[in-house]
Amino acid sequence: MSSDRKTSETVVSFNDARPLETLFTRLGCGFGQNVSVENLPFANDDVSIGTESELQTSVQGNANDVDLPQTIRQSTFFSNLYKRASSGETNKKPINKIERYLARAPENTWENSWVRFPRRYLSPYAQKVLGRDLLLDKDDPASGSRKDSGKFVFLQEGEEWLRLPVSYLLKLSLADAVGDGQFSVSIRNRGVAMLDNFLNDNTSPETHSFYLAPSGQKVNAPQTAADESALRFFVSQLAVFYANEKLGLGANRQRAVVYNSPHPPVRQRELNDLVPDSFATRFLAEAI
Repeated sequence: MSSDRKTSETVVSFNDARPLETLFTRLGCGFGQNVSVENLPFANDDVSIGTESELQTSVQGNANDVDLPQTIRQSTFFSNLYKRASSGETNKKPINKIERYLARAPENTWENSWVRFPRRYLSPYAQKVLGRDLLLDKDDPASGSRKDSGKFVFLQEGEEWLRLPVSYLLKLSLADAVGDGQFSVSIRNRGVAMLDNFLNDNTSPETHSFYLAPSGQKVNAPQTAADESALRFFVSQLAVFYANEKLGLGANRQRAVVYNSPHPPVRQRELNDLVPDSFATRFLAEAI
């Protein structure tokens, strides 16, 4: 009987309107006919929208100037294959296919190639960002450089050059632009905060929302999210244009391009069939 009485009392207490009224009032929602739907927990206005975009990249330029064809020709894989084919040790068909690939880039366009330019083009702040990103531990300046930093920095004719994926170039370009002192502190701080919205996976740049789009009865949430996505794409275009003009790509006969595409480039699939996975591993590096 004691157990039944407690259960009954609990049900009566739960169904009593007074605790609910107190709760809703404390939440600022009102109660009964005065309830405010917009102030209810997890109502429509509580939803926000963020998006992530993945872009495609290419570098335009002569095979003697662009990173991808140079890297292929300078690789141990290509050298060994060429020697074996020349000596008759192996069929010449594989090396001939690679030679055709390197000789027939439509409009001198190299999909997913990296870029190369002298390090001196970077502003002091961009140099600082790059130096931190190449640390073994980004939060520990004493940790030293990453073991694979040689894949990103090399000497050419006695000068230090950078070899970078376009996905990281976008971040470094933005850092260079906002760090040269021509903008106000507020704009610089906003630009610095946006650096982390540019992600590097060594091939396709990934960006995520600069801000979350609100929703609600008075807001067209899909349109707001689309507007933010378009703004992010525009900033990406500005960053790559800046890199072409200010970071020495154009001066070194390269032009980076960033664009939207639902499918990987056809020539990228062709290249994947021509080179072994071990080459791709040596060609790339851990993301910066």
